Amino acid sequence: MSGLALLGEEGAINSAGSFSYTAPDGSDIHLQYVADENGFQPQGDHLPVAPEFPHPIPQFVLDQIAFAAEEDARKARGEVSRSYGTPHDD
Repeated sequence: MSGLALLGEEGAINSAGSFSYTAPDGSDIHLQYVADENGFQPQGDHLPVAPEFPHPIPQFVLDQIAFAAEEDARKARGEVSRSYGTPHDD
């Protein structure tokens, strides 16, 4: 295991280092990391990788984003939502 710690912004401690170990399945694991004002950032071939962005956004998600924007606009105008929120009698 190796590491380095430096004083970062506003007294935060920035750290970088690496370590290795043998996983239960016998594979060698090597992890490098940086920890700074952007959080803990590990790197290693064994870590999962997020899908590339931009990826297709499902239509139901786009619909919900548009609905939320409409609700925010109504609220800004002082209108009461009839779609969700406090229960009401119809």
